[in-house]
Amino acid sequence: MAAHTLRHLWLVLLGGNRHAQRVSLRVLFWSTLSAPLWIAGGFSSAAARLAFWTAAVALDYLGSILDFPTPRLGRAGLRSQKIAGEHMVERYRQLLIIAFGEAILISGIQFAPYAFQGERTAAVILSFAITVLVWRIYLFRAGALVPEAMAATNAPADIGELGNYAHLTMAAGIILSAVGDKTLIADPLRHPDRATTFVILGGAALFLIGRAALDYATFSRISWSRPAAVSCSPPPYRSRCTCHRSTFRR
Repeated sequence: MAAHTLRHLWLVLLGGNRHAQRVSLRVLFWSTLSAPLWIAGGFSSAAARLAFWTAAVALDYLGSILDFPTPRLGRAGLRSQKIAGEHMVERYRQLLIIAFGEAILISGIQFAPYAFQGERTAAVILSFAITVLVWRIYLFRAGALVPEAMAATNAPADIGELGNYAHLTMAAGIILSAVGDKTLIADPLRHPDRATTFVILGGAALFLIGRAALDYATFSRISWSRPAAVSCSPPPYRSRCTCHRSTFRR
């Protein structure tokens, strides 16, 4: 939070680009609104900290969603800005790579004390295979076509913003599923309780919700087969889907 605020303060005071200064001033205004909540959370008990930081995160996201409206200055106008699609997608993938790496690391740490016991070896192999398949689901095809979608629309920032929320949701689903993998490796033959069932199925559901949002950002529509998990096979025909004035093969 301090780095984020100081960066925009630096741009306001010393930045050479007038437009960047005006945008940073609006972002800085919203940062000063949430900063007291972040600071109060740092000096509070665990329960109060969660409340303060939840409110701070909500306020930060609200500013972004509303395009940082500021008294006497208006909105930042970020939605009309051009976005480098390749750079944005690279950042998206870095986020998911961290989440996938965390999932694999959690499984490996949980598996290490048990050596190569049969049922736990099968559980860790299954967990890794699922991680690879989830990455494949992400990449095909919306994950690979986001740059083209940004280049084809008049409002690339809208796709970028929806892509942000989609990838955050997918990352949360991956991490939640990693908790399920850890529980499964610890005791593969245990009858699952409600908590275990929640993290295993809830993680998959979160990932599919985020993946459906990415479909919408890229193709302007949702492939309901993904979040519903009804079928993994493609339809017996080729269909065209519109991607913000561009046409892609699904």
